[in-house]
Formats: sequence, C-alpha cells, structure tokens
Amino acid sequence: MKFRIDTPPEVVISSPSDSARFTASTNLSITATAKYAYGSVKRVDFYVNGRLIGSTERIGAESFSFTWSNVPEGQYTFKAVAVNEAEVSAASKPVVGSVIK
Repeated sequence: MKFRIDTPPEVVISSPSDSARFTASTNLSITATAKYAYGSVKRVDFYVNGRLIGSTERIGAESFSFTWSNVPEGQYTFKAVAVNEAEVSAASKPVVGSVIK
C-alpha cells in the first residue's frame, strides 16, 4: 500500500453517545475509532470544550480510549483528533454530553 502524507485519517467518537448524561465525580471513558487508509493512526488526542485533556496510542485495531477522572457537573463538548505517522490530523464531529449531580 502506498503511503500518502496528504490524506488525513478518519475518526469518530464511539462513546459517549451524543446527549449522554453521567453522574458528577464519575470517571468518564471517551472512546474513538480511528483509521488511516494508507498506514496507521499514531495517536488520538481527546478534547473537552476545546481543551486537550489527554492523548492515547492505539489499544486495539482501530480503537483508542482515554479516561477523564472526577468529572465535575456541567455540559461538555467532546472531540477526538486522530494523527497519522506524518502528523496529518483530522477531527471527529463533536459529541455533547452532560454531567449532573
């Protein structure tokens, strides 16, 4: 397979689902599926309300996960950014979730 540095990877947040609700102080697992047609995804960066909360390397064939600990009450927008071997990146569609008391 020919390596193409100009083609970004694909990434989708698989968990949490859009409009999900969680209890405050929970440990929230954010999972993304990411793939790159011309090689592999190097890492996925996880953002909440536009702020980087963590990065992770591959945990499965196309699965990446990060646990956000002790999540406070509020409404959040989650986004995942996949990065390939050439540092070309692509962002997922945002997912909105709420943490309640």
